[in-house]
Amino acid sequence: MEPNLEGIRAYWRAATQAPNGFGGDGLVIAGSDDHQAAPRGWTGIIELLGDVVIACPANLADSLRAALSGSSNEQILDPSYVTDLLRPKETLGPAKLFYGGLSLKHPSLSRRVVGPVGADDPRVKEVMGDATEDERSESSVTRAIWGAYVALADDGTPASVCAWRDWPHQVAHMGSLTAASLRGQGYGLVAAQAAFNAAVEIGRIPQWRALRSNHASVALAQRLGLRLVGQQLSVHLTGE
Repeated sequence: MEPNLEGIRAYWRAATQAPNGFGGDGLVIAGSDDHQAAPRGWTGIIELLGDVVIACPANLADSLRAALSGSSNEQILDPSYVTDLLRPKETLGPAKLFYGGLSLKHPSLSRRVVGPVGADDPRVKEVMGDATEDERSESSVTRAIWGAYVALADDGTPASVCAWRDWPHQVAHMGSLTAASLRGQGYGLVAAQAAFNAAVEIGRIPQWRALRSNHASVALAQRLGLRLVGQQLSVHLTGE
């Protein structure tokens, strides 16, 4: 099932504070100190299906328009170009934004899944314990507020967990983590598929955000049949 593209645009228009963004009218630069397209005080560069919105602190809007005048969307989405032109103090990303609808169960996925269970469930904690602190942070599982779905190995060992937290406009931001000792065996797909289907069944739009450099996460999104809708880059500019 195709993702709800209008719902996705509605979320990012609100997040970027750009009500006319992502409408096919070229680059939009929206200055707002309250935007939610990047950490507070940062600038977020969001692309959806070729349309680009840059959400920045209000005092930087005019200088960004001048700096990016004549730049193509392709250039603006190139982290090297942005870094050379804007000289940010820090960057986050770039990340790919995948979305999906109902994920039909793959006939070979016969492994057991338990859920929804709470974040304090021992099986969730066991998966989280078999990962580095950076992996736990990037996975967003610890910040998920809905029940988690845990894929179990054949011997009952908790292997992978996937959960989500609600964002505005019915977006379900997914987080997933597989135990380090059990990676590469398909458990991440099993847990994620269960969580995605549960989110869709209650009317959510599942969102999967994967760093470009995280090839395993990108591959999992593709195996889930998700659609690559856009990308996101956050930069901390001088003067922010």
